[in-house]
Amino acid sequence: MKRNQFILLCICLLPCLSLAQVSEVNFPQQSIDFTAAPRTNISPTSIKLWDSYNNGGPTQYGTVLEIYGRTSHQTSQLNFGGWDNSRIRYREAFYAQNTWSDWITLLDSKNDVNSAGSLRITGGSDHYLSDGKLGLGTNYPGAKLHIGGSNQEIRLDYNGTNNYYGALRWAGLQFGNNGVNRIVAGRTAVGGLLDFFVNNTNEGADYTVVPDGILAMRINSNGNIGIGTTSTDFKLNIEDANPVVSLKSTSSTPWSAIRGNGSTWLFGYGGEPGAEDISIGTQDGTGSRTLTFAAGGSTKMKIFSDGNVGIGTTDTHNHKLAVNGSIRAKEIKVEAAPWPDYVFEKEYQLKSLPEVEKFIAVNKHLPEIPSAQSVANEGVNLGEMQAKLLQKIEELTLHLIEQDKKLKKQEQLIDLLIRNAESKGK
Repeated sequence: MKRNQFILLCICLLPCLSLAQVSEVNFPQQSIDFTAAPRTNISPTSIKLWDSYNNGGPTQYGTVLEIYGRTSHQTSQLNFGGWDNSRIRYREAFYAQNTWSDWITLLDSKNDVNSAGSLRITGGSDHYLSDGKLGLGTNYPGAKLHIGGSNQEIRLDYNGTNNYYGALRWAGLQFGNNGVNRIVAGRTAVGGLLDFFVNNTNEGADYTVVPDGILAMRINSNGNIGIGTTSTDFKLNIEDANPVVSLKSTSSTPWSAIRGNGSTWLFGYGGEPGAEDISIGTQDGTGSRTLTFAAGGSTKMKIFSDGNVGIGTTDTHNHKLAVNGSIRAKEIKVEAAPWPDYVFEKEYQLKSLPEVEKFIAVNKHLPEIPSAQSVANEGVNLGEMQAKLLQKIEELTLHLIEQDKKLKKQEQLIDLLIRNAESKGK
């Protein structure tokens, strides 16, 4: 600030001084020397004025005022532009060195920063005031604020507890208000919605009513998101006349998923490209990893991690399918082995009817058939029971065949007795 005041003081004193009559003006501990005497480390501070035509100035025409400092001071220069350049510029170098800083524009077109109300800052040697526009990283700003560069245009760093933490604050900010694509944030409407518009031709103040455009997405103040709809009753609301969700992975073995709380997968896709496999399940890992199907507010079916399925029950008793209720089907195929054709082998020990009668009298059920109490407690294995019932039918068939043989022998014996009796009666 003191240096700038001193420079302005020198500018104001110049018209009042006659170089022909004054050779030196002394101030406390310093001098203003117009004699252009040789300068040494112990020489007084001096001021030199010369025409900068093609010599030392930032432009071809102009006048340079140099303030030469004492030891450990700066050497400062002011350039007053000529007819081709109506600017006042400033630069400086360290004492007795010729490494100058870039020229800095102080005044432009007889306007300072406050009165002109326009500023442009570039990374080059010149700093201009231009057309009420501010340009950062560009010499030709095309808007009130124009930021250009090959890297990120805006970066906010906060060197506090959380590094690289920044924020933008606004009230009623809109990006891309060109009637085509835009983002509207911080609206004055209650709720503080963040709206994303596409293909919009309505530039009215009320961005909720868009008869000529499409509201692509909305985020309300609760964090709920609406895509294709203004309704944000749930965390994610998606509406469209076409299929609304597409999940696709570009890896060689694609996997996609919609995940719920924690490690639960609500829906998944897996397989090689073109396989069109669909998986509904849970992740591998710790926990029950159970897939639950619910309806009417209660669990109706569960698929456990071992592949067992319970319908109407959560206890499968280690069976692949456990159903608490009836099953209706037109056909059920059971693959069971061995099938009891061994009953017809010669080596098969068929129990006699007296043996069967004795077993029934003691146990109240057929041999090798579970009792009523056993069925009530443990149920029956359908395939095994079918084989056992067939075994009993085959055993009964053998007994019937044996009984038929005995009946035929008895009939033959009766016929023989009848014929003998008739012959004796004659």
